[in-house]
Amino acid sequence: HKKAVYSFVWVKHGKVVASAGLERDVKLWSPYSERAVGTLHGHTSSIRLVTVNNDDNQIISCGTDNVVKIWDVRTFKCLQTMAEIKTTRS
Repeated sequence: HKKAVYSFVWVKHGKVVASAGLERDVKLWSPYSERAVGTLHGHTSSIRLVTVNNDDNQIISCGTDNVVKIWDVRTFKCLQTMAEIKTTRS
C-alpha cells in the first residue's frame, strides 16, 4: 500500500494476509514475499474493514460507502456485492 491501511486479517486457506485501506483495493500478502501476491479490485471508496470467513474460503470487505463485497479466496473473484438502497419519500 502507498496510503493508509485501516484493516488486515490472516487468511488461513491462502496462508496470506489481506489488508485494505484508502486505496480501494484489498491486497493479499504472503509472509514470504515483499510484494503483494494478489489484489482484489472493485470498491469505489476506501475500505474500512476486511475480515475472513475461513469455513467458506471468503474474504469480506466493507467500504466507507457501506458497500460490502464477498470475495472467493481461491479465485480472487468477487462473489457478491451488497449496497445500501436509498429511497426517497414522496
